[in-house]
Amino acid sequence: MSKRVLILFPVLLFVLIRQIYTNLTGINRDLLTAALISSLAVFALVSFELRIRRVRHDFLILDVLNLVQFHLAGVAVYLYFIAGRIGSNQAIAAGYYNCIAPFLMYSGFLLRQFSSLTKRAALVALGCAYLVTSCVAICESLGIEFWLFQYDRWLLQKNYLGIARASGLYGTQIDYGFLSFLAFTIAFYCNARRRHWFTVLVMVCAAVGVLLSMSRIWLAALLVIVFAHAVRAQSLKNKLKAGLIIVIMGALLYGVADRVGLIGMLQATDEITQGSNEGHWAYYRDAPRWLSQYMFVGTGPGTQNGPDDVRDVKFITDFLWLGTLVEFGAFPGIVLVLCRLTTILVILSRSYRARSEDPLRAITIALCITFVAASFFDSAYAHLVSIAAFYITCGLFLESLPPHRVVTRADYRPQVQPA
Repeated sequence: MSKRVLILFPVLLFVLIRQIYTNLTGINRDLLTAALISSLAVFALVSFELRIRRVRHDFLILDVLNLVQFHLAGVAVYLYFIAGRIGSNQAIAAGYYNCIAPFLMYSGFLLRQFSSLTKRAALVALGCAYLVTSCVAICESLGIEFWLFQYDRWLLQKNYLGIARASGLYGTQIDYGFLSFLAFTIAFYCNARRRHWFTVLVMVCAAVGVLLSMSRIWLAALLVIVFAHAVRAQSLKNKLKAGLIIVIMGALLYGVADRVGLIGMLQATDEITQGSNEGHWAYYRDAPRWLSQYMFVGTGPGTQNGPDDVRDVKFITDFLWLGTLVEFGAFPGIVLVLCRLTTILVILSRSYRARSEDPLRAITIALCITFVAASFFDSAYAHLVSIAAFYITCGLFLESLPPHRVVTRADYRPQVQPA
């Protein structure tokens, strides 16, 4: 297993923080990102090919939703690009997010063919890759400059304590907050099923990563995961025990949290948090004006939820659904938003109905709920690795469910009893 971990670790590290490879080799990060997108696109298409070779009637509604997004968004991206309304970087980002990424849902048909040993090695390698981002985050927050961790594209925002909010070289601070939340959720549920020192280490580092990112929404999501698990305890004794532990830990940590300003951040008593809240409410206040201005023709796919561009047309950074409506125009964009929301609700519904203690089920439910809720406040799920992680995780769980039985005409034929 150790050999497989050593092979998979550099690959997964490349997926999470390509900037390290840029610092090591001098290769432009945009080229490395293009290589990653191309690899994910091939992975998605191969997975889709394996999907259509199998009869899975329970995937038909998801197939339709994915194909609608693929054709609608693909045509829009092409037309906006040839009209000169968007650049190549924006076209690639929008094409990947709206056309290619949804097909990663079929990754389960490919990844399920790997041996259990390889899948465990991949999880360990992924945990090790995340631990590297933790080292980066700590260096960023402490102001330690290290050539391997340098990245000038993202500015390190200072919080109200004067400490840099960590990005972990993964993306913005909100993106890193989501990555840390995802790592915590995976380690938390895997550790709940089978305790191991490595999952505890990843879980602790991920909780610290959420704190260093200073992202309130992912801190709240992390607390909900812990609380929900305590409530789901089998016996009343275990529920009371878990509740008592939470109360004691909360009482002990309250003073520390208040001292470092975390309580003030949650209560929005500081100027920076108040400014952030005002910025979020401004999106809701100005949304009707933007939607009426971009009713049929938008600013262009990738201009709001994609990378920054010299055209300087990005004015929505923390509202994924609104950004999609403004990019494509309100009427075409609402079709894409509804397709995505329906996809999430279908996955969530099937996850709830499944009677399984598989940690993957709990992780899928957590991702679906946070996707819907968080996308009204930020655009963490617009990050190319974050959206891939969502579809791959959900696809793995959906593929593991037994196919739904389809009623046929034969079910309605009268059964002839033998004489």
